[in-house]
Amino acid sequence: MKNYLKGAWASLKDYMILDIVFIVFLVPIISLGKNNLIIWVQYYSFAIFLAMLSIMYVDFHYLAVKEKRPQYDLKPFPLKGFIYGIISLIPMGIFSLIYVMLRFSDPIFDRMKHLVFNCLVGPEYWLVKLGNETTLAYVGAILLIPLITGVAYLAGNQGFYIKKRNKPGFYIDKNKDRGAKR
Repeated sequence: MKNYLKGAWASLKDYMILDIVFIVFLVPIISLGKNNLIIWVQYYSFAIFLAMLSIMYVDFHYLAVKEKRPQYDLKPFPLKGFIYGIISLIPMGIFSLIYVMLRFSDPIFDRMKHLVFNCLVGPEYWLVKLGNETTLAYVGAILLIPLITGVAYLAGNQGFYIKKRNKPGFYIDKNKDRGAKR
């Protein structure tokens, strides 16, 4: 169970860092996109999503390769990354339940609540807007996290590398002379 919590924490940490980056640099994006604000925020969100995708992919691919090494004696199963991602969704699920249960009589506070929740799903906001901010769009955006961690872990577990040069031992010259042949 300790390993599952460590993997879930890695996923949650990556997401939180990129969400904070999204929120911090949102102010300049808002000032740049005065006339087309929603489009600018969607592009910005997509750029942050691509960063999140690459960071999570690298982290969980490395984690799977590391856990597969014999000295750790973990014998990981290939779908463990999906479990890591699902466990990391627990805090977001709690926040979503609070969001649904919290009701305000003033429309200004209701709008602020909505904006805070959109900032929570910041890196996937582009997908939420693509789905017209429906409940299904929010659920799909949130479920991208376990999908990314699961696919990355599965790729690392199965020895799949996107770039051939990232494969271990790629730079070793296999035709090198391995000793004197006299």
